Amino acid sequence: MGLILSVWEKLFVSGRYKRKQYEKNAVYHQDRSIRTLCSMVLSQLKADYDAKISLKSNDIFGGGLRYPVKQIYNLIDECEIVSFDVFDTMIFRPVARPTDIFWFLEFDNHIFDFKRLRIQAEILARKYTNKPNAEINLRDIYTQFDKLHSCSIDQMVKAEEDIEKKLAFANPFILEIYKYAKLKNKKIIAVSDMYISSDVIKSILESSHYYVDDIFVSCDIGCNKRDSALQKYVSDKMGSRKVVHIGDNLKNDIKASEKVGWKTFHIKNINILGHKERAFIDDTFEGSLYAGIINSALYSGCFGKKSPQYMYGYLYGGLLTLGFCQWLQELKRNTNADHIIFLGRDCKVIKEIYDRMYNSNEDSYMEISRTAILPILADVAYDNFLLEAFERRINSGKTISEAFESVGIKVDINVLFEGKIGADDLLDRGMYGRFKQLMYEKRDDIILAYKEKYSILKEFLDSYFKDKEKVIVVDLGWRGSTILYLRDYLKKKAYDIEVGGAMMGMADTESSYVSSASKDMNNYLFSPLDKKRACVKNKEICYDNSRFMFEYMYTSTDNSVIGYVKSDDIIIPVREKKNTSKNIRYIKSVHKGIIDFVQRYKKLTGEYASRLFIDQSLVNELIGHCLEKNSIEELFSGFEESADTTHGY
Repeated sequence: MGLILSVWEKLFVSGRYKRKQYEKNAVYHQDRSIRTLCSMVLSQLKADYDAKISLKSNDIFGGGLRYPVKQIYNLIDECEIVSFDVFDTMIFRPVARPTDIFWFLEFDNHIFDFKRLRIQAEILARKYTNKPNAEINLRDIYTQFDKLHSCSIDQMVKAEEDIEKKLAFANPFILEIYKYAKLKNKKIIAVSDMYISSDVIKSILESSHYYVDDIFVSCDIGCNKRDSALQKYVSDKMGSRKVVHIGDNLKNDIKASEKVGWKTFHIKNINILGHKERAFIDDTFEGSLYAGIINSALYSGCFGKKSPQYMYGYLYGGLLTLGFCQWLQELKRNTNADHIIFLGRDCKVIKEIYDRMYNSNEDSYMEISRTAILPILADVAYDNFLLEAFERRINSGKTISEAFESVGIKVDINVLFEGKIGADDLLDRGMYGRFKQLMYEKRDDIILAYKEKYSILKEFLDSYFKDKEKVIVVDLGWRGSTILYLRDYLKKKAYDIEVGGAMMGMADTESSYVSSASKDMNNYLFSPLDKKRACVKNKEICYDNSRFMFEYMYTSTDNSVIGYVKSDDIIIPVREKKNTSKNIRYIKSVHKGIIDFVQRYKKLTGEYASRLFIDQSLVNELIGHCLEKNSIEELFSGFEESADTTHGY
């Protein structure tokens, strides 16, 4: 053990030991010798290991953590007093580490390097205090903080108390245990090692619907749980009554409580459990927030079994969509755009999230597809019309007649081509050159065949673009063709409107480079213009397998629009054949996961939801993790698509 301790001493002193999870304990014990601290860290490491080994894998194909509820109820039934630890047991915070709360104070108070200063101030307060067992309070901490960085002590004490109140929320599993104890008429107490007073903790607990009979806090009493002194104090106050204590710290809550004869139940620390899966992301402000929100859901004991598709949406789609919506809102503000149009089908859930975040009633969702806009494309960009309508369907197994039918052109093929190409001829590579030449010769006939559809489509587009000055049109990706086709149409028809595009990412092609460079297209995750952006490392994976990574995430249960009809002056989208029931089930599960995450994020972060900006690099790390950890092909192995919808038609 001596050799192990000496090694740990060197690691600790040299700074190579990363104290992410033990930062709080290290702060509490800085006044002790390094040898004592190293011994404590080793004990905590063992405790963490013991906590981890009993948890089954909880990746995208796993379920939530489970506790033996009956065993806990039996312990409560056998005792007179039920004691709970407070933070990380009764109460969660939406961050990966307790000290990450300080980032919110830095964010609000604009004090540079606040988190580091706040941690240092606590170390100094414990080192120089004359209070028993170095059990200090917030005023002691900010008295030292004022020496490091001038501040109003009263104001900062209140600010930290307020942020704890603002961000605290109930552990749903422990809330149910508390309700059971209440139902059984047990005396319920809270016992906490903390620098926040019992009055503040009482307010935090009651805001989370815990109404306890008594609260014992180390800073008020002058002793702590580590050496069982606080438990002894409580026992003396309560008399010789049977107590069960429930907490997350194996040493302080469980072993120390058992030393005074209390029964115990260990609640696993959610962030220790979650760190293995989210260590790649939880060391930044936004990353800690994401990890804390995910960990508090997955490992609380109440999450339950979810489908892999739901978990895909919850773990990955939620933050991705949230970040994209924040970026869109910023783009709208920076470009002074007066309207955003989200294109169907892929942007339907994105628009729903955008509305939830920004209560938007001035922006629109347009049900459209490349097939649906072919009538205007034939008029303004005939070569692109041939590309979209026919060239992309080469070797699809369709006859010429079937290809014409799929793009809504009703003509007699034999008459149109004067027998040079037959209606039953296959549309394949060998005959496409001849077909294309004939289609150029028959351009006027094709435009005439589209006349009625063109008129309805024009009226449909007018309802979105008329009387607008500057519009951002949003699509998922990857060439931006639908956006650019709409822009070209509006220009040719002399609409007095400025149209810009916004997408998740854009393919690396020559035309895409020009569109990005001219600012016609703005791209969130990757762009041919920005070769050095961090997320470019995932660009080829994201684009080449976009159907797996993104299109499965954002496709809609609505069937693809292939045109429009007018009935009683109302324009109604015409859709392709229905999606399969399995597709609908998969899509709904993914979207529910996305929506549930965003709702939880908004609920737990409150006013900060719209103020904290999720950086693209964080989202990129999450996407990379998803691709490394999961088989998206396996996840959607049962998904079915028709040939006409494979690439966004």
